[in-house]
Amino acid sequence: MASASLKSLALVGALAVSAAGVWIYTQSTSEPVQAKAQPQEDRQAAFLEVLSASFEPNAERFAGARKPAAAWLTEHLKQSAAKLHLTDEEVTRQMEAWAQHLQARLGARPYHLAMACFLARDYEKAAGFAARAYQDALKSKGEGRAAARAAARVWAESLMELLRFGDAVNAYDKVLALTDSGKEQLAWIQALEAKAYALWNDQHYPEMEESLETAVQARATRPELQGQAICYSLTFLAKSYQRQLRVREGQAALQEALNRMASLPEISPVVQYEALCEAAQLSGLVGANEEAIIYLVRAQEIARQAGPLPGLDPGQAILQLGSRYVVMRRFDEATEWINKSIEHYEKAGSKGDLKLAEALGALAQTQMQQEKTEEAIATAKRCVAVVETLPAEFENEQAIAYNLLGLTHLSAGKYDVSENLLKRAVALREKLHGPDHYQVAKPLGDLACVYMAQKRFGEAEPLLWDVVGMEMRATVTMGKFTPGLVDHTRFFLATMGNLGIAETTRRDRVMELAREAKMSDSQWKDLAEQLMKR
Repeated sequence: MASASLKSLALVGALAVSAAGVWIYTQSTSEPVQAKAQPQEDRQAAFLEVLSASFEPNAERFAGARKPAAAWLTEHLKQSAAKLHLTDEEVTRQMEAWAQHLQARLGARPYHLAMACFLARDYEKAAGFAARAYQDALKSKGEGRAAARAAARVWAESLMELLRFGDAVNAYDKVLALTDSGKEQLAWIQALEAKAYALWNDQHYPEMEESLETAVQARATRPELQGQAICYSLTFLAKSYQRQLRVREGQAALQEALNRMASLPEISPVVQYEALCEAAQLSGLVGANEEAIIYLVRAQEIARQAGPLPGLDPGQAILQLGSRYVVMRRFDEATEWINKSIEHYEKAGSKGDLKLAEALGALAQTQMQQEKTEEAIATAKRCVAVVETLPAEFENEQAIAYNLLGLTHLSAGKYDVSENLLKRAVALREKLHGPDHYQVAKPLGDLACVYMAQKRFGEAEPLLWDVVGMEMRATVTMGKFTPGLVDHTRFFLATMGNLGIAETTRRDRVMELAREAKMSDSQWKDLAEQLMKR
């Protein structure tokens, strides 16, 4: 359950590696007025002064930075508002008022309107004005190319805030098309990295890796372009490899990131923390659980020393610690850490809902492994209740929650409820990924298990045929067995056996699926050996 959190992480990473751009911002921004004793009207007027002083003198210069000015200024102005003791509602009203003020002062140019709307958090209008500014700039002479590029950046950032990641990718492509990779190498690299983060959120991993690998290679040729920026990109690249179970590639990318960090005189706690959490994930995938725990303890220490920072989520390491202890079957310690993460995200309110659902899911799975069935059902219901409050963009997370709740009911022998929940999970996954994608295999395989538990083998068999086919095709694509391939193939063979199908026919049918998926001889041999082990 990571889409939105990863988007915000990518944005924080972009800020963390833009030290030069931040220097420009801070050098050109007036200090907020300390006004504890001022009446509310004066404090709001002071905030308007901060808004104008922060933006107007450098509107054009901001546009060329890696992170568009609007996104950085939003965080800066929140800090200014806190010093002036304004509430969130007052800040929103003042940003809206300032957007109108800026529109009047700057002659209603589409580019400046886009920036003003972004600061007023009206991202739909910001995207519309930025698109207009882009088109207008393309038609103009002189500085038209630079202006079009600046507008395309604001357009892309607005689309990211709207979670329209595919459209954001297209906008970043426009930025790249207007950037000379030789003369404007840094701007070109930064646009490539921003595009990669959009691709990640749109779940286009191969294209995302291609963009990030190109950016990393370009930075590696210029020492002055390396620093923590390349470390962050390598960490994010490792995340993509890990998501596709390409563990060795992930470990290589992450080790390079950690080695580079060790040689830097100063490194952002956010970048360090993310790298250590990712190192723990990769260690866990190869069974190095004690090593993973060492990484996570270090990550917690960094979070403790750094204190509250945008993009640094202390709950991430806490939840991962709980998950590691589950794998090690140290359930008491696992439950303790997972409950700590739940408490952390409950305190975060709606901002922590996505991670809260993930933590509740982890607790429910832990309870299932301890055969605490009723507790697991209650926890899974809490998880579903949380994800159902999320926007429609998080249907994948809803599918995961329904899948989990379905499994808790299966464990309790409540087959009708389990079947209905798993069908909902299958329908959501098919809607998101298509009916033949291996992401559908998990809930579809679990639905087959519901039928098997009731000896409805005739209904389970065709589902498992589809599931094993999906898993085999994904295995060929990724070059590594998917987590469910061996078990689902075993269930398929057992179901056919329960239907009275001869052993040779059972084997032939599995081989037929392997041929259709174009599995290599070595992959087929490895699968056969795995099936023989248990």
